[in-house]
Amino acid sequence: MPVCLPLCLSGGRLGQLFSVLVMVIGLPAALSAQAVSGPAETPPADFAAAQYVDSRGCAFARAAVNGQIRWVPRLGADRQPVCGLTPSLAAAPAA
Repeated sequence: MPVCLPLCLSGGRLGQLFSVLVMVIGLPAALSAQAVSGPAETPPADFAAAQYVDSRGCAFARAAVNGQIRWVPRLGADRQPVCGLTPSLAAAPAA
């Protein structure tokens, strides 16, 4: 009988089951991250902090990608976007 390491994940029923489990477990996290894909408003160019909280109260981390700044959603231990925080910038006064 052949030895199958690690757990025959490259094929067979166990490999298929593993693939399905990854999709089922990973899908909700991907969907929740997409629900808050970017800040409600982009922070000003001179905003220097590593974290930005938009007007919805959702937190975003600064990330440099190919020399450009991107704001990526912060996720909690439950893989849900971190929201409900005080915005980083004061709201503009009503006209």
